[in-house]
Amino acid sequence: MASIWLVLVLWIYINDTKKGIQALSCAKIHTPASMVLAGSPVSVSCSIQDDCPLTKGKNFHVAWKIDNHFAPSNLSYQESNRTYGVIIPSLPDAGAFILCAVCEEQENLDSCQIVNGVNVKVGHPPSVPKNLRCSLSLTFNQSFCCQWDPGQEMPNLPTNYILHIFREMSKNDRYVIPRGMHSYSIPSDSLFLEMEINVTAVNIFGNATSETLKLVPLETAKFDPPEIKRIEADVFGCLNYSWSLAQSQTWLVTPLCVELRLKTMNNQLIKELVLPFWKQENKINVCDLPHGTNYSTTMRVKYNSLSKWSNWSDLKIANTLMKAPTGSLDTWLKVNDQTAQLYWKPSEDFSANGWDLSYTVESKKPKKALCVTRENHCFFNLPELVETVYLRATNAIGSSDHTKVPVYPKRGLGSVSNLSVHPKSEASVLITWGRPASPHVTGYVLEWRPLCETPAAPLSFTLMDKNNSSTIVTGLRPYEPYEISIYPKYVDGIGHPQTLMAYSSQKAPSVAPYLNVTEINGIEMVLFVIPACIGLSLLVIIVVFACVGKHERVKMCLWPIIPDPANSSIKRWTDSDSLQGMPHCKEDMEPVLMYLSHFSLLDLAENKPFKSDYVKEDQWSHDIDSHDESHPSFQTCVIYDTEHDKESVPYATVVFGGPYQNHSSPPPAYVRSDSTQPLLGANNPGSPPPYENVSPSGGVSQVQHFATFLQKSTESEENEEHWDDFPMLRSLEIRNTDHI
Repeated sequence: MASIWLVLVLWIYINDTKKGIQALSCAKIHTPASMVLAGSPVSVSCSIQDDCPLTKGKNFHVAWKIDNHFAPSNLSYQESNRTYGVIIPSLPDAGAFILCAVCEEQENLDSCQIVNGVNVKVGHPPSVPKNLRCSLSLTFNQSFCCQWDPGQEMPNLPTNYILHIFREMSKNDRYVIPRGMHSYSIPSDSLFLEMEINVTAVNIFGNATSETLKLVPLETAKFDPPEIKRIEADVFGCLNYSWSLAQSQTWLVTPLCVELRLKTMNNQLIKELVLPFWKQENKINVCDLPHGTNYSTTMRVKYNSLSKWSNWSDLKIANTLMKAPTGSLDTWLKVNDQTAQLYWKPSEDFSANGWDLSYTVESKKPKKALCVTRENHCFFNLPELVETVYLRATNAIGSSDHTKVPVYPKRGLGSVSNLSVHPKSEASVLITWGRPASPHVTGYVLEWRPLCETPAAPLSFTLMDKNNSSTIVTGLRPYEPYEISIYPKYVDGIGHPQTLMAYSSQKAPSVAPYLNVTEINGIEMVLFVIPACIGLSLLVIIVVFACVGKHERVKMCLWPIIPDPANSSIKRWTDSDSLQGMPHCKEDMEPVLMYLSHFSLLDLAENKPFKSDYVKEDQWSHDIDSHDESHPSFQTCVIYDTEHDKESVPYATVVFGGPYQNHSSPPPAYVRSDSTQPLLGANNPGSPPPYENVSPSGGVSQVQHFATFLQKSTESEENEEHWDDFPMLRSLEIRNTDHI
């Protein structure tokens, strides 16, 4: 069954391929142009071959398809016996595929077989070039360059551009622009003659010409910044400038338009001079300038009013000649007892005529300089009976005339009424007031100062005529409070002030706060938290193991154990005893040597029973000669904590059962342990009850001086292994010596 289906599919494929091959060799198609103008009709013809297998011995007709859609039959016609044609009124802007098909039946279009086809494109005339502009370059290689915007272009329709230049009394020039370029540079052989320029776009469907541009080439030039060579000040209030064009344009000799800009060193614009059609004399004289003032000057040039300005030249600094200051100063004197505060500022007729001004306040009777400063205020002690002080300004050339400052004898006269402040803008306020009742008012003094500056800023003031009842104060800082006061001035004194605190108008914040949002993602947290947890866990494990493994050492470092005699007892040791009485260690290993922190030597006496509550040192000492020499034996009493024996610090007392042998050497001084740790309970009223000592012989003898033990060599060898168990007691061993 599968083989039958396979044979059927192969037969269908071969049959279709055969029909396709037969169809491709059946007809030839022809059209006058493969691209037509948009909106114009298109004609296509199809010639059927005589040996076409689709038509041989058959009745057929020809149908036309436009982009897979059959064209109406009224558009087609038969030109000759086997040639058929179609006329299409117009095609879409994107063009279309026109196909020729052979149909066996007259009305059934499904039986049509396409035999050939052609792709016909649609084109448009070129767009009009726009924004034609030309400029002259005055660098070392002079050139006149024109540019334009081409508009929309078709990628499959080449467009050429032609640049036309028309000059008066000269031949016209025509430049064909290379394909793909929308600018062109031509030689600049005539800079001062007017010319007309346009550009034409050309393709197979037509051409389009831009608007005509009329210009003089030099008008389109933008000069390089000029250079100020030198500035001289040889006359009061005047500056003489010497200048030239840039080095690349010094060859040009023609009148130019020049502009100078003069600013003071505090960036205040003083003069801005525009000199039209200035002759190329390289000299400019500027006068009517303030004396003794520093200026920064820059300049620029252009050809005429239609041209573009060049960039500004580099700054040059110069100053006019100085002379002594002229004019008077506005002053405001405030007196409190004999302390004076004098403020001043330049009046409208004052001219510094120089820089680095200093100010001098002085009195004539007595003749005395009260203050010399470079500020605009001065505080000083006012001499008695002085009615006028004098203020003058001084520069390097000289001093100005004196400004008289009267000292008013009367203070606290009538004040103004209804003082009010109204915000006008961010930096200004409107101040209004009512006039005093007295008719002897000569004027007003308005003063203000900011309240939030540290250190406190000096006050500002202004003088006003007596007819004023309002004024506007400018130059305030927004959002800051100001203290504003107004004083009326009288013929013989100053009135009492009226004071208000005011703000200029506020506004919304100019800059929004910046919100910095940091996103932390289920990866960054893992990378941070997991290592932190692992490290913390390792640290805890290490600390726990260290504490467990070094428990005794850690405990002794943190809280050392001090033996408590109240909870101790006496253990008897002889030279035949072993280490059975020593506390056993936790580990099953060889016993560790026990180091004593204290030991004493006791001599047992028959006549003194050992029943005292406390063993005192004065009970342990007596003459060594009074003892019997025949019994050189000793006993050791070890006192240790019975309740906490494994954690106690042991110490020992050596008790001798018999006297030491007589020694001819002088008795040594009494030796005690170097330990500085006190025994608990000693001389402590709050200590527990004393312990009970059990004496093996019923008494305790006094402590004897250290002497040698008489031992036989065999006894030393037998007891050698016992001494190894008690390293501190071994230090008490004294070898046998002959001394009788």
